[in-house]
Amino acid sequence: PPAGARLWSRTATRGGGGAFNHFGAAPLAAPTEIAMPFATALWLVVVLVIVMQFFVDVMAAAYHPMLAEMVPPQQRSMVAGINKCGLEVAWIVVLFVGMPWVTLYREQQGGDVFYGLPLYFFAAGVLLVFVMGAAFFLKEKRLDPLRPRAPLTPRQYIRDFVDQPMLLKLGFVNMLRSLQRTAITGYVALYATKMLLFEEGEFGQSWGYMPFIALVFAMPVAFAMNRLNRQMAMIASFVVMIVCCVVGYVTETPGMLLVAAICFGLADILIDIAHKTLSTDFYVQGMIGQQATTMNIFYGVGRTLGLVLVGATINYVFEGDYSVIWSISGVLSVVGILVLLRVRDVRYEDRLRERAPARA
Repeated sequence: PPAGARLWSRTATRGGGGAFNHFGAAPLAAPTEIAMPFATALWLVVVLVIVMQFFVDVMAAAYHPMLAEMVPPQQRSMVAGINKCGLEVAWIVVLFVGMPWVTLYREQQGGDVFYGLPLYFFAAGVLLVFVMGAAFFLKEKRLDPLRPRAPLTPRQYIRDFVDQPMLLKLGFVNMLRSLQRTAITGYVALYATKMLLFEEGEFGQSWGYMPFIALVFAMPVAFAMNRLNRQMAMIASFVVMIVCCVVGYVTETPGMLLVAAICFGLADILIDIAHKTLSTDFYVQGMIGQQATTMNIFYGVGRTLGLVLVGATINYVFEGDYSVIWSISGVLSVVGILVLLRVRDVRYEDRLRERAPARA
């Protein structure tokens, strides 16, 4: 993830270029999707996944700069909500349309030959039509930098981000939420099937509805976010995640896991929209692409740590006890709250000051 996000800063270091990233990366990611069903060796699957993830992260890295540069501040929450709705709709299509389609294809073929071929081909088509194709119509305005471009050294790259203390705190929060989210989503299926002995169908009837939950919450939260203190919204997200962790840890039935999924979906929506829109307020014009890249690198590092370190902790420290994901995520929530206590929503504070004379 850091490598894919880093490419953004090379193609559009301090200005626009999000449309280029989508137009350029989508046709390079699509062939990896097409090749996946034909991969017959594990090493080849790994190579394809690495290449695919690299270009997917290139596209994902363009989202923050485009939100900051193309959308007025008062509309960013709504756009972030619409984006989140699209993401959840995609998950729903994969789970409830794509997977049955794969099953039907396997039954018709009489085995696992070219397993998942319809879904992979469909994904490649989506990349070419809805990502590369849509990029043609993005009327992106390239912004002139506030200062002449200097060679971007690693030291300058770090300094430009560290010089913005609020961005540094938000970057750390981004890493925490990514680590926390990956720790749960990466291992909750194993927790349910290995620890709770749920059938796959029971797991699907509980946690499998999480995308629907997030979809229902996305737009109401997006509209409410324009009137909320986004710092407090992120703190509330971590509080809800603590509730999710408690419920998940004591879960004994699919119904209780469904409650945990509801809490997870609400917390995920709250922090996703609040964090993305609050971060855009602190990006420096002329360095938006570069600073947004750094923010995405924080997320990528958290995701990597969530998969590797949490997996190693489960395997080597707790000897296969997957319930530890809830304890780890709960502790991360507390740390996130402590960091957020030093974060400010300046735009919300300005609105309060503007209303004060009217009330007087």
